[in-house]
Amino acid sequence: MDTESNKEGANRRVVLKGVLGAPLLLGAGTLSSGALAQTAPAAAGKLTVYFARHGESEANVLNVFSNRGVKHPLTIKGYQQGKTLAEALAKDKIEAIYSSPITRAIQTADIIALSTNQIVRLAPEIREYDVGVYEDTGSEQGWKIFDEVQEAWNRGHPEAKMDGGESLNDQKGRFLPFMSRLLALHGPTGGAIVLVAHSGIYRNMLPLVFDNIDMKFSMANKLANASYAKGELREGRLHCVEWNGKAIA
Repeated sequence: MDTESNKEGANRRVVLKGVLGAPLLLGAGTLSSGALAQTAPAAAGKLTVYFARHGESEANVLNVFSNRGVKHPLTIKGYQQGKTLAEALAKDKIEAIYSSPITRAIQTADIIALSTNQIVRLAPEIREYDVGVYEDTGSEQGWKIFDEVQEAWNRGHPEAKMDGGESLNDQKGRFLPFMSRLLALHGPTGGAIVLVAHSGIYRNMLPLVFDNIDMKFSMANKLANASYAKGELREGRLHCVEWNGKAIA
């Protein structure tokens, strides 16, 4: 990481509510096209991308929609899951970490950063998709509509959305351009990068990012808390080689 990027992270330091009674410290830069341009390229080699899901959060336990703001941090179990994930990723040489700006993702990314001597750059483009008026609720009706919208997307209706929420087209409009910029920056030189985000956005977008994964697969194989999908850049496309700890051909 270059000096200017480290300085940027230090100047934007954020203290988040931690688990186990201790705050987690995050050196956070904002990931925009400009911030990407300032990120030092990795060493020459094959590019590897880890799409990691955050550890268990209070929202998972309460079964509520929590896709905005700083509510619902990691649980104690989620913190431990984050440590296990960080230990697994530290076996590779991680060159950069990007995180959704939602608390549970940032806290998980920060745990990884401590194990890899990196800073975390915030990437609003990879946040969980918005559920509109159902944010911070967990009603049976809300989850029913959630499932209905997902089914509409699966049937080829990308404009469907929850009241006030994001459509599949909205998610594509932010996630896919971000990935294009990311691969353009890191792809020519290789190395390993980590994205920390959420099961919903991954379920919907990874079939469009990987050349060997479709929506049927992602729907049937939800990424567990603190698990990841691992991809390798091959001839300009990402190829999934591992999903939820299982090798993919």
